[in-house]
Amino acid sequence: MAILYKINGLLKLGSFGLGAYHPINDHIEINFRILYERKGYRSELNTTLGSNSRAYAESDYTCSYFTIPITAKLFIDKKRRFAISLGGYISRLKSVRATEKIFNTLENMHTESSFIGRTIVGFDIDGGINRAAFIPGLQGFEYQDYGAVVGVSYEFKINDRSSLLFQLIDNYGFANISKPNFTALPSPYERNHTVSIMIGYVYHRKSKL
Repeated sequence: MAILYKINGLLKLGSFGLGAYHPINDHIEINFRILYERKGYRSELNTTLGSNSRAYAESDYTCSYFTIPITAKLFIDKKRRFAISLGGYISRLKSVRATEKIFNTLENMHTESSFIGRTIVGFDIDGGINRAAFIPGLQGFEYQDYGAVVGVSYEFKINDRSSLLFQLIDNYGFANISKPNFTALPSPYERNHTVSIMIGYVYHRKSKL
C-alpha cells in the first residue's frame, strides 16, 4: 500500500475552569461552566518516495480553547451521589502549536521542527507527496466549535458544604474545524471528539428556602 495516513487522539493535561449549579428540583440541576481546554491529535503519514524508499512523518498538534458547556445534571440515586449529564458546548479557538518529525529513508535523514500553524499535503496516483503547504497561525482552523456533551459523575461529600466531584465527560463536536485554505490543496474534514476525566471541588451554598 502506497500511503498510510491516520489520526489518533492525544492525552492533554491542563484543562481547568469554574462553574455553577442551579437546582430545578430534587433530581435535576443545570450546570454552567467556563473552561480553558487543551485538545490535541497526532497524525501519522507513511508514503512512498519511489525506488523502494519511503518517508515517515509524525505531527503532534495542541489546540487551546475557551469552552462554555451547559448541561442538565440528573441524579440517579437517592443519596445524590451518582449522576448523568446531557447538554451541549460552544468553544472558541485561542492558539495552535505543533511539532513535526520526518524520517526520509532515501537520504537516511531525520528532521524535526516546531511551528504555530498547520501543514497539509497532496498526493499523486502512486501515493507520493507531490504538493505541500504550510498555513501559519490560526488561518487553517475555524475559530468556533460546538457539539454535544454526555457525562457521568460521582460526588464524594466532605461535609454539608463541600464535596469532591469525579467526572467522565464525552464532548462530541459537530462542526468542521478545518477552514478552507488559500492554497490549491483541499482542506481535510476534521471534528473534535474528546473524552475527559475531571476532578473538581464543589461548594454548596446555603439554601435561601
